Amino acid sequence: MIPNQISRMHVDMALGYIDFNGVRPKRESDRWVLIKESSTYPPKYVISLACSFAIRQELDPDVFGAREANNYLTNLGYIVREKHAGEMWTTR
Repeated sequence: MIPNQISRMHVDMALGYIDFNGVRPKRESDRWVLIKESSTYPPKYVISLACSFAIRQELDPDVFGAREANNYLTNLGYIVREKHAGEMWTTR
């Protein structure tokens, strides 16, 4: 379950972290992408990182699902869509 303390500010911090550090191995998404401006990000990884900014503990990806992550991010105003075949990550 995703903690409700995660705000849009925490998600933006997670996106900035990914822009600077990239996506950790094995944290890519096979099916979904979060889109912000011209960049794409793996939604579950974004939520895990955002949690570390919100409550100082990265959220284990095994305790929540992709649908929950996608809905949470959509409710915060982000765009999440299915990943196109062969699409690569495009962070800044």
